[in-house]
Amino acid sequence: MSRPSISPRSRPGNKWAVRITITGFSVLLMIAALAYITFVLGLVHGEEIATQTFQRRQFTYYQLPLIELQVSGITRTDSTGELENYLIDKKLISVAKPTSLPDDSIRWDLVSADRFTVVFSRGEAEILCHYLDAKNADDKSVWREWSEKNPKLAKVIWPVIVTVAQRELYIFVPELLEAAANATDPDALQTTLDKLQAAQYLRVATTQQKLGRHELAVELFSHCLDHAPREIAALERRAASLAALGNQVKADADLAQVRELKRH
Repeated sequence: MSRPSISPRSRPGNKWAVRITITGFSVLLMIAALAYITFVLGLVHGEEIATQTFQRRQFTYYQLPLIELQVSGITRTDSTGELENYLIDKKLISVAKPTSLPDDSIRWDLVSADRFTVVFSRGEAEILCHYLDAKNADDKSVWREWSEKNPKLAKVIWPVIVTVAQRELYIFVPELLEAAANATDPDALQTTLDKLQAAQYLRVATTQQKLGRHELAVELFSHCLDHAPREIAALERRAASLAALGNQVKADADLAQVRELKRH
C-alpha cells in the first residue's frame, strides 16, 4: 500500500519557517516604527544658562515618547548671546571664567525645553533670557544698545542683575530693569534699586517664612537688610525665624535693634 505524499506546503518545517519569518518581519517593523517615532517625536531640545559664568548652551537628546526614557547621549552647543559677551568684554559684570571652575561645580538653570517644537518645560531663567534676547525693529539687541548709550547706568544695573540671577531670583529682573530703563542718574538709580530689592527680598522672605523654610527666610531677610538696614519688618521677621531655628541670641539682638529704631 503506497503512502500518501506530503506536499511542501504541508510540511511542519515549512510552517515554522513561515511563522518565524512573519514574526521576525513584525519585530523589525515594530523596531523601525519605534525608531521613527523616537526620531520624530522623541527629540528634546532646550537651553540652559550658567549665571556663574553668564554663558548659555543648547542641548538635545532623544527619549522614548510617552514613557520619557532617555535613549541617547546629550549633545550640547554654546548659545551665549551677543549681549552676554558684550557685558563680559566691557567688564560691566564680574563673572567667573569657565576654565576656572570644575564642570561639576557650575550650576546650569533651565531656560526652556521643547519636544516636537512644543515647549513642555519652562524655567524661571527664561525671564532673564527674555531680556537678554530682546531685539528692536532693526533686529539689534535692545539692552546692548541701551548699555552703549548709558554706560554709567549700565555699570549700576548689570551687577545687580547678575547677583539676583545667581541667587535664582529671576522674578526680580523685570522690575529692576524697568527701573534702569527709566533712570537718568546713576546715584538715583542705585537708591531706587536698593529700595526695590529691599521690598522684593522682604516679600519673598516672608513667603518662605510662612512656608516654614526658616533658614532660607533668614538668608533672604538678611539680603533685605543689606539694602535697608533700618527695615523694622525685616528685623522682626528675621528674629522670628531665628527663634524658630533655636538661635535665640541672634533673635534677641534683632529685637533689641528694633526697640532702638522705634525709640528714634
